[in-house]
Amino acid sequence: MFAASVQLLMLEMLNACRQIDEYTHLIASIKAQIKLVCEGIRELLQLPSEKELSPRNTW
Repeated sequence: MFAASVQLLMLEMLNACRQIDEYTHLIASIKAQIKLVCEGIRELLQLPSEKELSPRNTW
């Protein structure tokens, strides 16, 4: 009984880790797409690139 419970918990943990990995890759992909869209909008509006702008406080 105890071994079966431990095995079940291990499987659930592995599934959770896989989901986290999938979501991490999905988030990175979405972030890259957003950056690409922002850069395109900057070009259309003829604004300087983000690298040329002065740093900003994020807090």
